[in-house]
This record gives sequence, structure tokens and C-alpha cells, in this order.
Amino acid sequence: MNCKQATNNILNWNAYHQQLLNQAQAGNESASNALFGEITEFLKVVHSHTQDGQFPSKFGHTFNYNGRTFEEASSDVFAVYEKCINSFDPSRNVPFGAYLVNELKLRAKDWVRN
Repeated sequence: MNCKQATNNILNWNAYHQQLLNQAQAGNESASNALFGEITEFLKVVHSHTQDGQFPSKFGHTFNYNGRTFEEASSDVFAVYEKCINSFDPSRNVPFGAYLVNELKLRAKDWVRN
């Protein structure tokens, strides 16, 4: 899956995803895990192109030998996902996918700095 396909995937947000998000925000852990499973492929692509990933857009998507694979960074990615679930505010008119991508990019910069 390339970046454009992944973006289209998250843009095809449907009622089922919204229902999972609402349940996850209400504290339903199984809904949170189900939603994470639904968007994992998207998160893999996004992570690979962050500064912490193996093909960062900052370097023209060339291979970064210091980059982490999704599997190596999955616990950090999941922590950002959980934070986004808890802090997402739909009244700001920002789609959850866009909010999550922005947070992942910002945290990836932090991971590289440390």
C-alpha cells in the first residue's frame, strides 16, 4: 500500500469506524483495539515516511539506515494512537485521521531528537 492509497483508505471513514471511535472515547478497550486493527496498514505507511521511519519524506523517501520499522516503533505508535483517542475533539472539524497523522509526525520528530 502506498501513501496515496493509505490516505484514501483513511478518507473512506465510514459509520463503523466512527462507531468504534465513539466507543473507544467512552473507554471501550476492545473498540479501541478494533479501530487500531482497522487502520494499522495506514499507520504503517504514515510511520515509514516520518523522520523516525525508514523512508522519511524529509530525505526524498530514500532509505534511512537509522529509521525504525513499524514493528520496532509499534508501541510508540500505539501510545500516540491512544493519546489521540483520548484527546480528539470532533467539534474542531478536523478528521480523526488527519489529527492522528499530525500527532504521529510531531512525535516522530521527538523520537529522533531523543
